[in-house]
Amino acid sequence: MTQATSGSTVKALPGIYDTLNNQEVFPITVPDGVLLIGDGDEANKGGGSNPITIFGGGSAPAFPGIIVALLPGTGSTIANFTITNASGNFHDGLILSKNSVVLRNNTITGQSRYGINVDASTDHVITGNHIVNNPGSGLGFVNGGVRSKVENNLITGNGAAGVEYDVDGGDLGGGSAGSTGGNTISCNTNDLLAAAQTPITISAANNFWDHANLSPTVGCSPGNDICDFGTLDPINYTTATINTSNAAPAPSPCSP
Repeated sequence: MTQATSGSTVKALPGIYDTLNNQEVFPITVPDGVLLIGDGDEANKGGGSNPITIFGGGSAPAFPGIIVALLPGTGSTIANFTITNASGNFHDGLILSKNSVVLRNNTITGQSRYGINVDASTDHVITGNHIVNNPGSGLGFVNGGVRSKVENNLITGNGAAGVEYDVDGGDLGGGSAGSTGGNTISCNTNDLLAAAQTPITISAANNFWDHANLSPTVGCSPGNDICDFGTLDPINYTTATINTSNAAPAPSPCSP
């Protein structure tokens, strides 16, 4: 990554890329326009019999107190890795702070805060990933993500939420970014969490959930498809407008 320039494709052979085994320095910063690709069958999402793993984290310069594994540059692509940052509290897998990043066919797991933290940036493509078993939220639109296309991802087993919206963010299906949906958002503590302090609209059509008939759920107890803080605390939060049309049950729902 220190040598790559825009337009380059860097292929990583199977193995563990970490500090212990090969002195990786974290966070790994992917330069603008560089494609970082795990060399193998992308159907394995960086796993399989020959996994391609990025394991570790370091202090993110522009995010005091946050530990992160990867910082993708504008127009970069990350594909076919298992990404885990087991560095303690307040750690993220990736922070998207530059525009137009493609995250394709990765497994993002084991982060205590966010698997994917979308900061002040736009126009991402997040497709075909397994965003699973993060103690925090799987995918968080924390401070950006407008016009981002999110489709055909498996988002399950995340401890805080499957997808969290603090601001207007990515299109999970049927929205202006043209997402076809196809995300399985199931078996998270709350599958979709709206925690916005200003009015937002969430497009989440054509996806698979624990329940086929969805509505924002008052109480936000574990097992709900949708938790909207605006229904619980209208003084500090604003109720979101959420489109979950054409919802279907997940293949293996947790709460049928």
